[in-house]
Amino acid sequence: MSSVDSLVVNSHAVLKVERDGGRITAISVRAPIKGRALQVTTIEQTTEPALFGALLVSAATSGNLVQAKLTSDERSRLADIGLLIPPDDLSTPVLFECNLTDTAPPLAPTHEFGRQPMPETARLCTSPTLRRFGHEGPPPDMRGRLPLRNPFDPGRAWMIADDDPLAAPRIYSYGSDAAPAMEQLEAGHPVPESLSPPLRQQLVAAGIVQSTPIQAQEREQRLHDAEAARRQLAEQRYTMLRRLIPPLQLAAARRFYRALIAEGFLPFGDAEWPDRYFAAKEPLAYFFHQQLTDVVSRVAGQPVKPSFCFFASYRPGAELPAHRDRAQCEYSLSILVDHSPEPNGPGSWPLYLQPPAAPTATAVAAALGDGVLYYGREVTHFRERLVAADFCSFWFFFYVPVDFAGPLD
Repeated sequence: MSSVDSLVVNSHAVLKVERDGGRITAISVRAPIKGRALQVTTIEQTTEPALFGALLVSAATSGNLVQAKLTSDERSRLADIGLLIPPDDLSTPVLFECNLTDTAPPLAPTHEFGRQPMPETARLCTSPTLRRFGHEGPPPDMRGRLPLRNPFDPGRAWMIADDDPLAAPRIYSYGSDAAPAMEQLEAGHPVPESLSPPLRQQLVAAGIVQSTPIQAQEREQRLHDAEAARRQLAEQRYTMLRRLIPPLQLAAARRFYRALIAEGFLPFGDAEWPDRYFAAKEPLAYFFHQQLTDVVSRVAGQPVKPSFCFFASYRPGAELPAHRDRAQCEYSLSILVDHSPEPNGPGSWPLYLQPPAAPTATAVAAALGDGVLYYGREVTHFRERLVAADFCSFWFFFYVPVDFAGPLD
């Protein structure tokens, strides 16, 4: 048996019909391969008519590619584009999960996780904002306006708390082993005495259980920080938002995107950006984009709505030329999601910001989970060539005033 004959159909490949007006002209193939970047290929009807026909039938029958009808050359071509692959190269689907009871979560920022002291047990209450979801995770209206795939692991149950006025909500998953304990928690009620001290400590660290006086103090401080950020944004046209993504959610996001890249689900490079992995309309980013709307509104001093967002992971050699953003980016938010090597403080690839009245640009370096919010259409911004890190990964979230009437994409 030849090497081509031993290949299997890539069950994770996506075929899309391309049209020119009403006429089908090509089939695009997006094929993930474990350990490689996403393969993206367009098969034109005019240049490869036989292969185009086979793929058109496959697209019309939900990916049912009839290998027996392919010639040897066609099979070789499909192997080149990743539609036929060795069985060991088949990617494993990647789902988001954030284990509430994990005592040592991989990739948690060491300067953030586990720093909370254990408050007096008698004064512990469940967060008054606690909400439980089923195994589907947050409902569609929380995941953004686009009907994207659900990134939340359906094998686990989900809950969320939203106590920090200057951060994304804390969303967690838990398995059936923890369900009896989790289902005892009631929003705003004292913590059941049946919960063990170690579990109480984990829930305190996760922000699901809290001391009411301490939480009130922390909320007051964060509201004070938000007001200071609002003034700074209004005066200098940019501001830093610290601890925008809570540490356990950040750790889970880091694992999620590293797995997406390792399993071959993200493309690498194009003519304009040759040194980055990139994902537009990525569902986990869209969820957090939506959830940070209230934070951005608070700091902006006016109600805003999400426009578009994307994830990008930059490799050495990448650079961002000086530019200003388009109309959909009235408020631009850049969040450092991942960085290698592990930073002990700010990352090594600062964003340079130059407001209209400033004579020079200022370098602003975020730590993991921090965000830089600025007026994207006003402030010239750029990054110099990346040389001091293995990679830097970001969420880029954009917002407009709620009365913005133009397209959001």
